[in-house]
This record gives sequence, C-alpha cells and structure tokens, in this order.
Amino acid sequence: SVSTEPVSVRVQSPWCVDMQIVDLPGFRDFAHDQARQDLAGDIERLNQSFMADARNVMLCVEQAGDSATMATLSRCRKVDPYFKRTILIRNKLDKFYKDLTCDNVSKWV
Repeated sequence: SVSTEPVSVRVQSPWCVDMQIVDLPGFRDFAHDQARQDLAGDIERLNQSFMADARNVMLCVEQAGDSATMATLSRCRKVDPYFKRTILIRNKLDKFYKDLTCDNVSKWV
C-alpha cells in the first residue's frame, strides 16, 4: 500500500533558501496482477498530486537506458510543458559509457 503521508527532509540554513524535499515512490508502468495495478494507480495519484502543485520543483530521475521511453520525463512534461520547474537527472551513465561518442553524448547528458 502507499501512504499519503510524505517522507520529507527539511533543509534550513541562514546562508541558503529553506526547502523541503519529498521523496515519492517511483512510477510502476508494468503491473500484471490486480493488486499491483491498484498499487500503480495509487502511486500515480500520489505523485500527480505533488507534481500538479506549481510551487514544487521536480527532480526527474531516470536511468540512462530509459532515454528511449522517457516515461517519467513525459509525465513531468504533462504538468510542466516548458520544463520551468523540472530538473532531469540521468543516472547509471557508466553502464552505457561504451555507447557514448562525441556525436551522441548530448543525448545522454
């Protein structure tokens, strides 16, 4: 089950802007049985409630190998079409390092 009570960390300092970081569960695009489909729907609704709030900045974390589908980024685009409050973070580039060339590095980074 998914709790609507957020897990958050508050960062405060006299030398920077105060902020609260909320870690949300990852989207589940492939759910085969009904229980997992229900869980995926709960996660979708929870995440969308935070994403729809224009005061929130979204850190969109995707594995480098997911660039073909960009499932999470496409969800961010729906609520932030010009990416004014979306920061894309591509991780696990080392898995795809041998695929990087001068010609395609901008697609990965």
